[in-house]
Amino acid sequence: MRDSKKVFKTQALLCTDIKVSVEQIIEWFVRRWQIEAAFHDTRTYLRVETQRQSAELSILHSMLALLGLFSIVTLLANLHAQKQKLPVQQAAWYSKQLPTFWVS
Repeated sequence: MRDSKKVFKTQALLCTDIKVSVEQIIEWFVRRWQIEAAFHDTRTYLRVETQRQSAELSILHSMLALLGLFSIVTLLANLHAQKQKLPVQQAAWYSKQLPTFWVS
């Protein structure tokens, strides 16, 4: 795939099913990218990989709870943003345009 404006690097998007259209492959790539971005956000902001439980079931439960909480907060923030502008916390040395999700 080549970007005619030359903003992005050229990439090869491959599929093992030769009957699939180019448009479908690109659509799958875009969907996958959105999923990867969501996982990146959960690892970065919710610290999913730093859980201290040793049992696999405990990790699964806490991860599902964190993803659920992240989803609820995101949906509530979106509803709030539709009614009025969201407050953006800033520091003197770091200017932000958009609010971010941070767990300390």
